[in-house]
Amino acid sequence: MKLLASGLNIQTEFLLLLRKLKGVTFRISIKRS
Repeated sequence: MKLLASGLNIQTEFLLLLRKLKGVTFRISIKRS
């Protein structure tokens, strides 16, 4: 059960990281245009 919880935690951390990366690329594309 503990392993499953840590797996879910890693997944949420990964999703947050992806969201941050999307925000950064979005800002860069705005600056370029």
